[in-house]
Amino acid sequence: QMKTYCPEHGEIARSDTVRGYEWSKGQYVVIEEEDFEKVPLKTVRAIEIEVGHAPLNVLRTLGLSPRATLTVVRRERHLEGAPFAYTVNYLPTHIGERIESKALRANPLLRILEEHLGIRIDRAEQSMRATLADADAARRLGVSFASPLMFAERVYFQQGDRPLHIAHSWYRADRYQFSVTLRRYQKEGKWAWNYRKSE
Repeated sequence: QMKTYCPEHGEIARSDTVRGYEWSKGQYVVIEEEDFEKVPLKTVRAIEIEVGHAPLNVLRTLGLSPRATLTVVRRERHLEGAPFAYTVNYLPTHIGERIESKALRANPLLRILEEHLGIRIDRAEQSMRATLADADAARRLGVSFASPLMFAERVYFQQGDRPLHIAHSWYRADRYQFSVTLRRYQKEGKWAWNYRKSE
């Protein structure tokens, strides 16, 4: 399990971290998940849907056989004319076959699942780590091979803690920031740190 640590203050809860976009040198704006869903879809430059094999760790997480096939949805996101994120979604084929690329150009994937297909998402777990760009990610994000990227895995669960689908996202390191706000508070006469999202 991926954990986040601050050199001075120890482990930081995943819920107390945020994402951001660098709009000027050293200047960032915090981006919430709902903000990603509001990004105009004209910035989604490519949408690919196919049925194929997935990494074994994805199949294990979804409780599927190593020989199982999934619907794989690939999307490239651009801001201000430049790529900043590449996302791959893995869904069971009985769900994926009901999703059309035309719908994805007009709606975020989660909206299609919940509002169009009536599939309720109960919760999600996300882990993040630094990684290096492979040939595919480098080409899609417009960076050199082995360039530093931020990688995120998000597992979506239905009620009853049943994993539904998995999203893998790669973010350009020069267009992405992780931020937390640290606040001091007193508990039982002792000072401690409280970690909250930046607003």
